[in-house]
Amino acid sequence: MQSGTSLSCNVPARKAGYYSIKAVVDGVTSNDIYVQVMYPDVSAIKSNGTVASEMLSVWEATKAAASPSGRKEMGFWIFANTTGNSLSYECGQIINGPNTSCGNTASISFSNPGDQASSNPLVGGKYYVAFFHTHTPLTYCFHSDPTRTYFREVGPSGPDNNIDYPGLLYDYLPILNGGVYQGHNIKALAQVYTFALDRRQTPI
Repeated sequence: MQSGTSLSCNVPARKAGYYSIKAVVDGVTSNDIYVQVMYPDVSAIKSNGTVASEMLSVWEATKAAASPSGRKEMGFWIFANTTGNSLSYECGQIINGPNTSCGNTASISFSNPGDQASSNPLVGGKYYVAFFHTHTPLTYCFHSDPTRTYFREVGPSGPDNNIDYPGLLYDYLPILNGGVYQGHNIKALAQVYTFALDRRQTPI
C-alpha cells in the first residue's frame, strides 16, 4: 500500500471488501489488522447533491410524460466512482418503462450493470450502489364505470423490495387510504422513499 518513512498511511479505500493489513519496519512485521471496506449507505446516496438533483429531474419528467394516453416509470442506476482521491457519485443513463394505460400496472425493466473496476483493491473503479425509479401519477386516469375508481398505494411495491441492493423511489405521499386516486393533483406532495438493503453487501 505504501512505503517510506511516514508513520501514517493515507491511502483511501477504493474497493469494498475484507482486507488484512500489516506493517513491516526494519524487517519486523506487525500483527495483521483486519478491515472491512463497505459500500455507501443509502442515506448518504440519497442526500448527495448530484443524485438528489437528478432524482428530482426524473420525477418532473415522469409527471410531464403522463397524459390521458398513458404514463410511464423512469429510472437510472447510481454509481460510486473511487478513481479520484475521494468518492463521487454518478447517475447512469435514464431508463424508460413502457407507456402504460389506465387500469394496468406501470413498470420498469432494468438489468444489473456490473462494476467497472480492477481486481486490485488499490485501484479505483466505478461500482453500482443503488437503483432509482419513479412511480406514476393517476391524474389523467378516470374509470369508464362511474361506480369504480382507479387507486394505487404509494411507496415501494412488493417487486421493488425483492432487489439485493439499495433502492430509491420518487412517489407521492399518501393522499387517502395509503395511496392516490384517479384525478389527483399532479403537483401533490411527493418524496424519495428508500427500500430493500441499506447498502450493497460487502463482497467476501
